[in-house]
Formats: sequence, C-alpha cells, structure tokens
Amino acid sequence: MTRLYALEKNKFLLMKVAFTLLRDLIVTTFPIYHFVWTNTRHLVEASELDDRFNFVHNCVFGSAIALGNSLFHFPLEIYSTLYIETKYGFNQETPDEFLKHQLTTLIRSQLLICAAVTGFSLVSGILGNNAFLFIWIFISVSSVLFILLYPNCIAPMFDDFTSLPEGSLREKIECLARKLRFPLSGVLIAEGTKRMTHGDVYLLGLSVNKSVVLDKDFMYAVK
Repeated sequence: MTRLYALEKNKFLLMKVAFTLLRDLIVTTFPIYHFVWTNTRHLVEASELDDRFNFVHNCVFGSAIALGNSLFHFPLEIYSTLYIETKYGFNQETPDEFLKHQLTTLIRSQLLICAAVTGFSLVSGILGNNAFLFIWIFISVSSVLFILLYPNCIAPMFDDFTSLPEGSLREKIECLARKLRFPLSGVLIAEGTKRMTHGDVYLLGLSVNKSVVLDKDFMYAVK
C-alpha cells in the first residue's frame, strides 16, 4: 500500500510540475500581467479611492495575481487531497472542511500580501529615487521579522498548537535535546494536522527559540 501510494503521489507531482511549466509558459508568452495590471488600475480609478502612493492599486494587483495562482492550484489540491489521500486512507477531511480550510488559507494569505505590498508601496512613494536602498532594508528587516514572528504569530493562523503533556515521550525528547545541546524551548502538538493521518515531525522557530512539533498521529504511533 505504501509503495502504491508513493508511486501515485510521484506521478501526481510530475503532472503538477508539467501544469506549472505550462502555466509559466503561457504567462511569459502572453501579456497576462500587463492585462491584470491595467484592469486593476481601471478598477481602482473607478473606485475614486485616495491612492497617493499606489498602494491600493498594488494591493489589488498582488491580490489578483495571488487569487489567480490559488485558482490554478485549487483543482490540483482537490485531486491530491480528496482523491489520492482519501484513496489510501490518509485524508480525514470532508469536502466541506476542505473548502473551508482552502478559503481560510486564501483569506489569511491575502491579508499578509496586502500588508507587505502596502509597506513596500509607502516606502517607495515617500522616498522616491532613494527608495531602492530603503526597500532593500525593508525586505531584509521584514524577512527577519517574519522568521522571528512565524512560530508565535503566523504559524498559529494556519494551525493549532498545544504543549505536549508531561510523560515519557516528552522526557525522551528533552533528554535527547540536552545530549545534543539543542536549544529546545518547547515540544508542541499540531492539532490542525487532524486533516491528514500522515505522521510528521518538524522544527519550528529560530536560533535559541526552537520547538519540536509532532502531529497527533505520530504521537499516537510512538505510544
């Protein structure tokens, strides 16, 4: 069963890569971005909003591109989750839960895109010709802040985390961390992974603030 699942998953990944290459070829061959840019500009102008630094237009444009990308990947996600994962018993989502999860992820992603584009546009509009230097600083600082804030602020937007209760599993993980001098700050359970029955373990955090994250199925497996 595992071999068949891996084989079908690899076939799907090849199909996904082929569709992505086809999409990129179409986007680079035809003026898709120019079309979206022009029409979003007309939309903003028709709304008569104060767009002094173009941040409204940039947000609408970025959101439109992100929405198009999400719509492109949506059928692939349906096939991967509701067909392949369900076929081999890994998916625990109903179609309604799947749609709710996809919509929630899309809305949160759009909010993050708008926040980043607004900051970029304001810096560019205020500083003019010197904007490139400050934009570089802005992107660098934003990247570091994203990494620092991801464990406590961003990751919880997409999943639910609880602390692993005291017990032999937690003691073994903490003992191994001390032995390896690993800066372990916590051991968490990813509650949201109940959508899938894969057993995953990964690290979350940066530098001295790192946590080991287990999903429920992995925890049950080791028990």
